[in-house]
Amino acid sequence: MRSLKSRKGSASALIILVITVLVMLGVLSLVTAAADRRLAEKRASWQQEYYQIDARAEQVLAKLNIMLSNYSISHNASGKPDEALVDDIMAWLTEQNVHEAAVELMQNNVIISFVVGDVSSDKTVQLLDIELHVESTDKNRLAAIPDKWLQRQSERPITDETGVIWIPD
Repeated sequence: MRSLKSRKGSASALIILVITVLVMLGVLSLVTAAADRRLAEKRASWQQEYYQIDARAEQVLAKLNIMLSNYSISHNASGKPDEALVDDIMAWLTEQNVHEAAVELMQNNVIISFVVGDVSSDKTVQLLDIELHVESTDKNRLAAIPDKWLQRQSERPITDETGVIWIPD
């Protein structure tokens, strides 16, 4: 009669178990590394896009300040911003290829808002919401001062044939 406590073959089973665990850890490491790489590429792309639209917004602000520095508030009798300035700024903003531009005159203060970014894209894109107010500086000149400079993403959800809503990369 054979003994049930025979240890024959237990070393082989242990080696197979150790190899299986090592293979699983290796595969898991590869999957994690690939996911980290994709995430790093997305983040690099996101940051590059952000700095491009931020640079575009800074260019618009600089050009706006140049345009405003040529405008003296002494153009009108009251010495305060008027509707003519609002119309000039709005006309100038439409030439600058910005989106959702609005210019308001509120209690002798001009409020300017616009969006920089590609709002017509089918992808989810980054946008900058900019809000400025116009102040008079020394020598009776005007300058735009940022009040709000917020980054946001446009959401363009797409429904596939199964009815699942997803946002493309």
